[in-house]
Amino acid sequence: MKKFAITLLALTFLILGSGRFIKNWTYQELFDHADLVVVGMPISTQDTNEPGGPPEWPDVQWVMEVNTEFQVSVVMKGDKALKKFTLHHYRFKDKRRPVNAPNLVAFDPPFTPETSGRFLLFLKLQSDGRYAPVSGQLDPASIDVVKLDGMAK
Repeated sequence: MKKFAITLLALTFLILGSGRFIKNWTYQELFDHADLVVVGMPISTQDTNEPGGPPEWPDVQWVMEVNTEFQVSVVMKGDKALKKFTLHHYRFKDKRRPVNAPNLVAFDPPFTPETSGRFLLFLKLQSDGRYAPVSGQLDPASIDVVKLDGMAK
């Protein structure tokens, strides 16, 4: 009976402790790996309707590839003349987030400074001219797409 209880307890901890490892990036690491570091505001978003998921999970069917256009407030690293750019990212197809799912970003209209806010973004330039999160597509809302609070414009 004692062995059964220990086994049951161990299985309980394994089930409760399931999760994914996420690299703990520092701001300096993000900055060093980025081609573009900006503060920007989303101004439009459009699903691409391309099948499949992010490169890290290509067979995932519960996400949608998205292009979100941003207006630049300030460039901290990259082309200082940049006024707009496109963020390539993924969102959940519906509002239900699967268990142990990545921390994706989504930007919902209306797009105004008051409703959508401004974001600090650490981005890599892709071969097609779009930008993607430095850390990859799995957890950008936890790492490289940071919503800013405050009134600065």
